[in-house]
Amino acid sequence: MRIIQLPNTVTDFIEYCKNQHELEIRIKNKDYPEGLYGIVSRFIKLFNPRMDDSYVTVLFGNVWVPGNWFDESGRLEKKEMQVIEILMHEMVHEYDRKKLGNMLFALIYLFPQFLGLLSLLSILSCIWPWMIWFLAFSVFLLPLPAPGRALLEVRGYRINVAIAKLFNGERYAEVFARMIFNRQFKSSAYYWMLPFFKKEVIRELTAMNKINHIQKDMLKWYESLLDSKPYSSDS
Repeated sequence: MRIIQLPNTVTDFIEYCKNQHELEIRIKNKDYPEGLYGIVSRFIKLFNPRMDDSYVTVLFGNVWVPGNWFDESGRLEKKEMQVIEILMHEMVHEYDRKKLGNMLFALIYLFPQFLGLLSLLSILSCIWPWMIWFLAFSVFLLPLPAPGRALLEVRGYRINVAIAKLFNGERYAEVFARMIFNRQFKSSAYYWMLPFFKKEVIRELTAMNKINHIQKDMLKWYESLLDSKPYSSDS
């Protein structure tokens, strides 16, 4: 894996987040995916072929970023502030993962699709014929609504809507929330996790009163970059 070179603003943000999370930046490699990401990506790319070049993936403290963010020498080509905004979203997920625990977070995020794995038990029907009924669990592999995943993604995208409001005001923030719903909640990006309840999802995305102290702290840090003022946490 090539050595990457990040701007000071991005490295400062990563160092700042290490107060709550231990992070390691890794580059997605389409030809030779590594570790757990290599396993997970094979399934996700079946319905989201843009996973390697358009999405950041956080897996238990490893932040996997698209390889096309960097040139051949490993220098970041993507705009610094866009990278920070994306990482802020992922840090919300990391906060939730550590609060809920790895297993519970994974079960909430992957429900109900993970139930489809139970269909594999049907291979035991050669010993116990009644286990052929486990094939019925294969229905959960379909793109059924995933309310848990939707809830966790609402929490993550809420901070992006807050940034949009910071720059362009409340009206634009609502337009941005609608765009997020159309692109992420009702598309293959997250396996059609919640194509219904558009008004309710947009209301939750724009509910700035539900931003917690960790998110508020990150937003203050972000604003300090824009204002070129030193940041100090009061939370």
